Amino acid sequence: MDFLMKKPIFNLIAYYGLRKQKKFIKIITTSSMVFAGIVFMVFISGCQTDKPKNQVIETANEYDIVNERGNTVGNIINDGLVAKQGGWIYYSNLSDGKKLYKVGADGLSRIKINDDVSRNINVVGEWIYYSNGSDNEKLYKIKTDGTGKTMMTNDSVWFLNVVGDWIYYSNGSELGALYKLKVDGTNGTKLSDDWCENVNVVGDWIYYLNRKDNKNLYKIRTSGLDKTKIYDLVGQFNIEKDWIYYSMNLINGLYKMKIDGTNKVKLNNDMVSNINVSGDWIYYRNKSDNNRIYKIKTDGTDKTRLNDDESANINISGGWIFYQSTSEEEGKFYKIKNDGTVRQVIK
Repeated sequence: MDFLMKKPIFNLIAYYGLRKQKKFIKIITTSSMVFAGIVFMVFISGCQTDKPKNQVIETANEYDIVNERGNTVGNIINDGLVAKQGGWIYYSNLSDGKKLYKVGADGLSRIKINDDVSRNINVVGEWIYYSNGSDNEKLYKIKTDGTGKTMMTNDSVWFLNVVGDWIYYSNGSELGALYKLKVDGTNGTKLSDDWCENVNVVGDWIYYLNRKDNKNLYKIRTSGLDKTKIYDLVGQFNIEKDWIYYSMNLINGLYKMKIDGTNKVKLNNDMVSNINVSGDWIYYRNKSDNNRIYKIKTDGTDKTRLNDDESANINISGGWIFYQSTSEEEGKFYKIKNDGTVRQVIK
């Protein structure tokens, strides 16, 4: 106190200098703590980035996935009643006159798209391609939001395969002749005069059953060249990777062979139809057991019955098996999980 009284000016300067110094130290200390906190948060975020970030991106982008091909060949040979793109499943609603609907892959957000009898469904980008049973099975397209409905050709189309920029189909207006057409509706081209059924487009080749030649199995290039007979008297077939899985006309059994017609193997003795191959499993309608759905591994092991309904038109999408029940008058559309559980009516 005496010191302050004796030298008031110098002590006042010293006093304010001390206060400023403390304030400066306080500011420095606070800033350091904030900076350290930011560094810590960045470090923690960096440690946790990989897994959660990837999970969020996958969930957010699921609905943005665009198909390269409009549907699987297994679904197409089963009337093409179901197709999937990103987070949406598109389907022919048998409970509403086979009109086209879409539903979120989680089972929510069911939306009606058109009022047409729709099958041979293919989805690529913003467009859905389908045969319109309300207009003599002519080829139509409509946007996934239900707008822009357009007739693409007067042809009646079956076994519709949309792959890249091209549409391949069996022309019912010309006794099953094989055609291709650009997705914008131009460059319609006849590829073969054969009566083509069970059309599978795989790579640069189109595989089909020729009804003009006892339903023997043929292939032809997508250019229309190099038509080749592969095998005799095939009932139905589904190509998956390098193998053809097939049944025989008038002969029981499920078979497989390489796509060049070699290495034929019999997998079982069932009377088989509606073949649909997905991953390591073959799904089929077993006529030897009242048309119930069975599955068997592609190596012929683990044969399993999946349902008790008389079934037809087996379509597979998003971990579910969709099928039409033929044991009921109204022919209801059901889905079950790939293991046969969780049976539900599709509405």
